[in-house]
Amino acid sequence: MRIIDRFKEHLSTPETTLFGKFKNILFGAILYIGWGSFMIWIYKTYIPEVFPAPSFNYIPHSTEYIFIITCIFAPLFEEVVYRLPLSIAKNMQIKGMVMYTAIISSVLFGQAHWGGVWTVPIQGILGLIFCWVYIKNGYSYLSSVFMHFLINLYFFY
Repeated sequence: MRIIDRFKEHLSTPETTLFGKFKNILFGAILYIGWGSFMIWIYKTYIPEVFPAPSFNYIPHSTEYIFIITCIFAPLFEEVVYRLPLSIAKNMQIKGMVMYTAIISSVLFGQAHWGGVWTVPIQGILGLIFCWVYIKNGYSYLSSVFMHFLINLYFFY
């Protein structure tokens, strides 16, 4: 059996138990935190101009405000915007449509964070991991929101 066929079979059997869904969420979060941390280290070490010093012209907000925006509002909003198209693609029942939608939404997810081309390798991979958790957990919005919360919480602190 080819690797692609195994992957398709793996994705086509959604988790039904709460433990299995939580396991997928934790696996995805740990996978991305490792990937993201490694890529940020690579970029900061070898390509320092990727992360220039930010120059924001606004009044600094409180830590609580930033926590609410990044750890609560962002996961709720972004998961609707970037994962809902996967459910729509699934309902269209066109062969390969979910895969193409996952790739496109992941690239857009990467571009939406910081807005540069360097964010696609970091955040775009995260988008694919979110798509995997979303699909594997039976197109569960709450699964991807919870995983998004965990990752943002990690990088918040």
